[in-house]
Amino acid sequence: MKLIKLNTVVASALLLLSSVDTHAQTDYIYKNFQNPPAEARPQVWWHWMNGNVSKDGIRKDILWMHNSGITGFHVFDAGMGCPQIVPKLITYLSPEWKDCLKYAVSLADSLHMDVTIAASPGWSCTGGPWVKPEDAMKKITWHSMIINGGRTFKGKLPEAFNATGNFRDMDNGNLNTVKYYKDIAVIAVKLNSGDDSPESLKARLTCSGGNFTLEQLNDEKLKNGEKLTPDSEGKLWIEYTYPQPQTIRALSICDGSIRNNWDNGLARSLFHLECSDNGKDYKKICDIPQGGAYQQTISIPKTTAKHFRLVCDHPHGSGKDAFMHFSEFSLHPSSRVNFAEERAGFSSYSRLNSYPMVKSDDAIPIENVIDISNYADSEGNLNWKAPAGKWQIYRFGYSLTGKVNHPASPQGTGLEVDKLDKAAVNRYLTHYLDIYRDATGGMLGKRGINGLLIDSYEAGNATWTINMPREFSSRRGYELYKWLPVIAGRIIGSSDESERFLCDWRKTIGELIAENLYGESERIAHENGMQTYFESNENSRQYLADGMSVKSHADIPMGAMWARQEKDRLMYAFDLKESSSAAHVYGRRFTAGESMTVDGHEGMAYSFHPGNLKKVADHEMSCGLNRFVIHESAHQPVDDKRPGLSLGQYGQWFNRHETWAKRAKTWTDYLGRSCYMLQLGKNVAQIAYYYGTDNSVTGICGVDKVSVPRGYGYDFIGPDELLKETDIKNKELVTRGGASYKMLWISPVVVKMSVSELRKIAAIAKAGIPVYGEKPLANNELKQNNDEWQNLVNEIWNSGLSNVITPLQTNNPLETAGIAKDIDFPEDCKINYIHRTTPEGDVYWISNASDKAIDTKVSVKAQGLEPQIWHPEDARREKVAYNTDMGRTTVNLKLNPHDAVFLVMVNDEDIFLKATEDLLGKDVMNLDDNWTVNFEEELGAPAEAIFPRLISYTESEDAGIKYFSGTAVYCKKFKMKAKPSKKASYKLNLGKVGNMATVVLNGDTIATLWHEPYEVDITRALHKGVNTLNVEVINPWRNRIIGDRQPGVKKRYTYLGYDNFFDSKSELMPAGLMGPVRIIEETR
Repeated sequence: MKLIKLNTVVASALLLLSSVDTHAQTDYIYKNFQNPPAEARPQVWWHWMNGNVSKDGIRKDILWMHNSGITGFHVFDAGMGCPQIVPKLITYLSPEWKDCLKYAVSLADSLHMDVTIAASPGWSCTGGPWVKPEDAMKKITWHSMIINGGRTFKGKLPEAFNATGNFRDMDNGNLNTVKYYKDIAVIAVKLNSGDDSPESLKARLTCSGGNFTLEQLNDEKLKNGEKLTPDSEGKLWIEYTYPQPQTIRALSICDGSIRNNWDNGLARSLFHLECSDNGKDYKKICDIPQGGAYQQTISIPKTTAKHFRLVCDHPHGSGKDAFMHFSEFSLHPSSRVNFAEERAGFSSYSRLNSYPMVKSDDAIPIENVIDISNYADSEGNLNWKAPAGKWQIYRFGYSLTGKVNHPASPQGTGLEVDKLDKAAVNRYLTHYLDIYRDATGGMLGKRGINGLLIDSYEAGNATWTINMPREFSSRRGYELYKWLPVIAGRIIGSSDESERFLCDWRKTIGELIAENLYGESERIAHENGMQTYFESNENSRQYLADGMSVKSHADIPMGAMWARQEKDRLMYAFDLKESSSAAHVYGRRFTAGESMTVDGHEGMAYSFHPGNLKKVADHEMSCGLNRFVIHESAHQPVDDKRPGLSLGQYGQWFNRHETWAKRAKTWTDYLGRSCYMLQLGKNVAQIAYYYGTDNSVTGICGVDKVSVPRGYGYDFIGPDELLKETDIKNKELVTRGGASYKMLWISPVVVKMSVSELRKIAAIAKAGIPVYGEKPLANNELKQNNDEWQNLVNEIWNSGLSNVITPLQTNNPLETAGIAKDIDFPEDCKINYIHRTTPEGDVYWISNASDKAIDTKVSVKAQGLEPQIWHPEDARREKVAYNTDMGRTTVNLKLNPHDAVFLVMVNDEDIFLKATEDLLGKDVMNLDDNWTVNFEEELGAPAEAIFPRLISYTESEDAGIKYFSGTAVYCKKFKMKAKPSKKASYKLNLGKVGNMATVVLNGDTIATLWHEPYEVDITRALHKGVNTLNVEVINPWRNRIIGDRQPGVKKRYTYLGYDNFFDSKSELMPAGLMGPVRIIEETR
């Protein structure tokens, strides 16, 4: 009996101790929630514009950041033609610039602020004036000629295409003066019978208008262009007429247009090809999709005809002024690689699977490809005894792409470094960091500059590096040289073999970028005590590197989200989701976002405030972001020019000259509290979502909407994560970074897989982990065993494994697999959520992403924990009504439109915490009339005005008020006849406000309100008798800027470094306190 009693006492004591520990930990978390630590608070991008720098401005900028709850900045040098507004420009790398940088870093260090530098002047990417041509970005290029064999050929090779530009002999304007060219190989290809050019087939050329010749359109020289003009009917066309019917399988054109890499949709067709047997009656063969390189080669339906006509459907200009530029139009009797230039990596199009390779019946056997480099000398002379037949001799070499870092100041602009060359990246970055080490007196590392940022990739496509042949053979297991003609569009071996080679080629380029740019940057940064922020594509597919692989090298994976309408934010949501997935898979604590970027030409310049930014910020957090890096906060060197300088057209102009700058901490507190909670513990997701090889997460957006059922979480994984980072444990897929998943979901865009991928998926399936998705259709690597590939496909999908589920079986595989929802709510509720788990309990961030209020029940997969609601706007917390059943907890949740709260599940019942109650409210006073308004000086409005009734400034007949932007204080006295009831609470509802309102009642600053509903509890300050109410209202710069553009304006109150957004007719924003203003009494 004594033993039992002792054990009972010990158990009770341990339970009490556990409760005390849990309560203390929860209290610690709540205190940090109230006042978030530095690591949770936002940082900003701080652009020094074109030499407009001053120490006074630096000091004021940094102190404003610090006082506003901003705990770090990422400093950039930028140009963008920003006008001079300082007496003397302080140019990049000058002694004065170094002195200013040292001052900024020292001041930030004294305030314990993070300082991160961009990896180059400008925002993209890694380049500068110290990069030598041999270390710059390179492309493979070629020029060919036809010879007849059966004799010894002695003569010159084709002219080397040594232009500095994106493709072959196309140059980049001024940078064409920088030349760098080296030969790679000379490759001879024996052509099949009938593989002839239009010239040799004696085709006749006619066109709608212009001065073209067959030779010019088939000479491979892309810069030899002519203008195509319309015929009398306004049509533009070029026609080849053959003496006899001719079979055509492919074509190549160069019209000078390139599909934008930011375009993730199906390629627009600018032309179509038609044919005729009599030159009168034409039928359409196919549309010709626009390419992502200067030349576009495509397969066409095999067609035999005498007349082939290329018709322009979308010319430049219209009518008689319509035109197109053409330098190449070749019709090929033999097969070519479909979308050859894009498949060869001169673009990084994510939709290649939409334009598959056409099965060829005339492929060139690999034995008919000969490396004859040893027969050519350094002067370009060839001495080769050619076997019988017709041979195409390719001279392959490499030259520069000519890409420069941008948008840097002129002093900081130079060639982009070769991203595929580790040694070149090392030389570049070592030199670059030495500049900053020298400038700051060694403040680089743990103190001073502690971060390195590589912004979103905008450096274009590179297709060669000096070690490419060695890298290719070591990675792919076979030699490169005999396959080089495939890069030029030839079908070698077979269509399938050529396609698989090109997959290997693109994969090699992508791996080299990820490893040698980002991996080496990571290594050098860590060597210098710095952390790394890496963005990747941001939008669509900008290069051949895999975004997850890139971000695996980041200490803080980073994406971007622009402040646009929700439908236009989907691409950026994928980018941020990729970043948070990388963070979860690789065990990184933070996911950062270049946040709320704006293009002012889209109509919202100088129009942002926390109220309309909240939707964007909440969307970012729904993607897993937990560190905001606000875009952007341009350095303001002077005080007499407001709003001042900007990053050209880009904002959202978040700096000390913003009208609401003094109230910014209210906004950063919201962001900081939210991020603090989202940094706790580990992310919870049920699905590892596999998007396959030869793509990127942002690349599949628009193709695959990721239709994961409501109530489940997922992370993206790519081939590196699947093959290198995941293990199988207890019927779950777990990563070395600590993430775990209950299902592998294969994206429908995955139509090709390697043997390595299939081996891993087979192991996952055999372990009993549910696998959902279709079987692949093709192998994507050349030197792999096709029999093993097919056996693995059969083993996974055709052997009756019950845990392998296909879309034909169900559209909810999780339910089929018995995986319960993490969170459940009615289908008509538009709710976003994030789930984090900690040793103390679970945290659910829940956001109402709709314009309607929600009053509903939400069920989460947790039981035995006390649910509380924590509000990030003001740090309130409260109990919530709930019930538990079958391992789930259901809470009653009320959310205003676009509201976001934390459902905190803790093992801690706080007896002092009040529960949410339904209160009865009634209006006890209306305060709509006779307000005195005091306006901020020097912004065009009168010092004081009386508003008999509350209206928007824009309705005022006084132009100074109508166009006012800034701070105005509304003042009013009112009398409470009775003493406020102790059994009631009192709220002030301001009605409609444009746009931020700080409420001061009887000298007590109650709160700053920044989004609807503009309502606050004023019980503590309200008293019987006369009460004095002041409401400070702030609206953005937009209206004043428009006012300054009205006809006849004699004085402008605003200055914009980039001033191309508004005119006198631009729309004004509602502004001021518009009411109705009510005092509401609430009772139980």
